[in-house]
Amino acid sequence: PPSTESGFGWKLPLITLLAFRYMSATSNIIHDCDEVFNYWEPLHYILYKSGFQTWEY
Repeated sequence: PPSTESGFGWKLPLITLLAFRYMSATSNIIHDCDEVFNYWEPLHYILYKSGFQTWEY
């Protein structure tokens, strides 16, 4: 027979994980200096055409 549950069983863990991922992404500080020069700085260079272009790119 069809289940009469509301289907909330999988939504709660998903919402919880999404909330934790959001909190981590918005409140996490940069822990490694290579994150700046290997990710943020090339992105800034691509978007604004100014900044430091790293040797990898």
